[in-house]
Amino acid sequence: MSLGIATSEAEFESSIRENVVRKYFVYYCLKSKMFNIRFWICIFSTAVSLSAILLVPFSIFSNEILLLYSKNYYIQWLSSSLLKSLWNSVFACSNLCIFILLPFAYFLIESHGFVSFRFTYSIWNRVLETTVNSFFLVILSVLLVQIVIIFLEKENCYPYTFETCFNMWSFLITAFTKLPVIYSYISMFGVGLSLACTPLGFGRIFAVFNVLIPEARIRNKIINDLQLLSAEEMHLVKKAKTAVSTLKHTPFVEEEMNVIWLSCLRNLANLYAQRKLFQKELHSISWLSVVIYPALFVVILAITALSVLSVMWNVFQITVGFRRLPIAIEDFELGSSSLSFLGFYGAFIEIIITLYLMLASLIGFYSLPVFCRLKPIRNGTSMTRLIFNCTSTLVLSSALPVLARVLGLTNFDLLGNYSQLNWLGNIYFVLMYNLMFTFAVVCVSLTLLQLPFRLTWILRLAVKLVARISSSGSASLKLFVLNYLTKEVEGDQRSHKKDVLEENLCSKLTDTV
Repeated sequence: MSLGIATSEAEFESSIRENVVRKYFVYYCLKSKMFNIRFWICIFSTAVSLSAILLVPFSIFSNEILLLYSKNYYIQWLSSSLLKSLWNSVFACSNLCIFILLPFAYFLIESHGFVSFRFTYSIWNRVLETTVNSFFLVILSVLLVQIVIIFLEKENCYPYTFETCFNMWSFLITAFTKLPVIYSYISMFGVGLSLACTPLGFGRIFAVFNVLIPEARIRNKIINDLQLLSAEEMHLVKKAKTAVSTLKHTPFVEEEMNVIWLSCLRNLANLYAQRKLFQKELHSISWLSVVIYPALFVVILAITALSVLSVMWNVFQITVGFRRLPIAIEDFELGSSSLSFLGFYGAFIEIIITLYLMLASLIGFYSLPVFCRLKPIRNGTSMTRLIFNCTSTLVLSSALPVLARVLGLTNFDLLGNYSQLNWLGNIYFVLMYNLMFTFAVVCVSLTLLQLPFRLTWILRLAVKLVARISSSGSASLKLFVLNYLTKEVEGDQRSHKKDVLEENLCSKLTDTV
């Protein structure tokens, strides 16, 4: 009897073990499939973002290539129809990613499957729930936009009545034709977000170079210190030789001669140790900080200045009437004329400015207080955060062609459905956007460019104040001034190396006190 009970218990335990292993295997396979689906959706949206970023540079480059080699047989495949199809494809894929794929990937993470579904652990259960949620989200977005259009355009909108609202099929067909309008609002949001991100991105780039370039000054200071140490070593060696030659002809005791020798050797050893320390610091500072970083800073400063000048020139041309607004064009012929009066080199500068604008937008986006938490971390980024990163990058990159045309950074007109954005025909919006962009970029750039001079001025002011107080003043007053000036420097050096500045400040202040 006990043997039968033991056998049944063993069978029960083995069946439990098999069920647990089977469920774990099914869960692992399901999780792997879910991850692959979400991951490939993120890859596709990133590819669409990259295509939207390269849309304007590729169009400008194609136009200049056709101008240079208009009769070449091997580039005849470049045509206006191909370029328009490319713009429409990027527009359609951006709509697909924003409205369908990325919400689908997010809902796929949150879905658990319908409870009453037949296959509880099947992947299709979660896919079905995700599809239903995505469908309802699209319907809700379309209906909300349709309601907004009804209130904004009462005269031009479709005449909805009580009977037509119950005809859901015609209502949805009419509503789905307004999807480009939804994308128009999203692109407007992206352009507005770029207004906040791009000047901040310029500031972050200048702040990084303000940290890297002082290393060149530190390197020059170390080289000067090494030259002084070598001169002092030579002086000590000559002094030791002179002392030895003098002591040979004088009646000094040998012990006194050894004392002089040991003092000279001790000084030489200290100088040698300092020289080794300076050489180690000199090798730690690479040649990049001396040559490459200042050159890059000059190039970036020139590109920023060209961007601001282009925007100001665009404002002047729109105000006078020399340039039309970035609205729809009827006839477009690729390779008919150059986009810049400088020819190929001017078009190359336009490409560089456009790409630099996108880089500054991305850097500024991840510097905003709200969106800095979305910054990807290596081996620490969740799939939800990755989806939000793909969405934000897609919004910014999809707005880049519109942004470059609104700011007048390029003369290349918007093609395809990008040119059907109605809000681009509002002259007050375009002028106000250009003026706000110019004001923000100039303010941020000037503030960060004069930061080192402000720090130097604060340092000199600190030395003068402490020098005056040290002659007549109490110790508490000296301590108060010292703490206040140190806080002022710390507030201004957020993007500088704090150790170097604090060391210089404290050394000068303590010497003065």
